[in-house]
Amino acid sequence: MKDNLCENIRFVFGPPGTGKTTHLAKNVIIPMMQNNPQCKVLVLTPTNKSADVLVRRIMEVSGSNHSYENWLIRFGGTGDEYIEQSPVFKDKVFDIRTLSKNVTVTTIARFPYDFFMPQGSRIYLNGINWDYIIIDEASMIPIANIIYPLYKKTPKEFIIAGDPFQIEPIASVSLQ
Repeated sequence: MKDNLCENIRFVFGPPGTGKTTHLAKNVIIPMMQNNPQCKVLVLTPTNKSADVLVRRIMEVSGSNHSYENWLIRFGGTGDEYIEQSPVFKDKVFDIRTLSKNVTVTTIARFPYDFFMPQGSRIYLNGINWDYIIIDEASMIPIANIIYPLYKKTPKEFIIAGDPFQIEPIASVSLQ
């Protein structure tokens, strides 16, 4: 698998609390949106909670500048009432094609099957031509889940952030 990986992968490594998510928000995502009039970014996380953390970080780093409301999309379930009440929270009927640029934040579990469905047409997450795919908290995601987007899509760049020394994800296995 390693020999067949693409060359366009950038890694952001660091132990817990070193600011990987803040770095993604402040130094990667926001500049991408400021410098590109047409840019599609997909951010995949292991859980809805980690997706919410990244969305909140983008909001916090932006301060009084709410321009993120024009390009930030939180797709999927959220336990964060502030995000749910904000304009960034979108459901299936949102037409993602109306945005010339966007950062769509969701869980990696949704990548293979989920979609936006404006006016009955299905726009699958895995069918969109993303310019960048960012995987945050990658150390919490089983390698099989990460392999699918790495081999399915060909963005300009993959950015993978996580703690390489974190305990591997727990998988449920039935013992017989």
